[in-house]
Amino acid sequence: MIYLYAVPRALERYKNAKLRGQATYRDHTVRIPAEAVDDRFVQNFGALIRRLSADEPARRMPSRQECRYCDIGAADCPAQVDESSETEAGVTADF
Repeated sequence: MIYLYAVPRALERYKNAKLRGQATYRDHTVRIPAEAVDDRFVQNFGALIRRLSADEPARRMPSRQECRYCDIGAADCPAQVDESSETEAGVTADF
């Protein structure tokens, strides 16, 4: 959808074009109508660009799910959640 938004703004020959697209996966294709690039999409995309280009770093949200894909070691990131850390078992009188 970023391309559908950007191409008409970046390339003069597509200036007034209403582009549609598709995302093709191994087992299916998702068609993207031109109307998908609406005001809400533009606002969300703008908010993303502002967050990415902000002077302040992104808020850290360490989790086992995220940290397992990160190349930064525990020595450089004390907030890192270790894959082998045990989850705390909940205790209840019901079971």
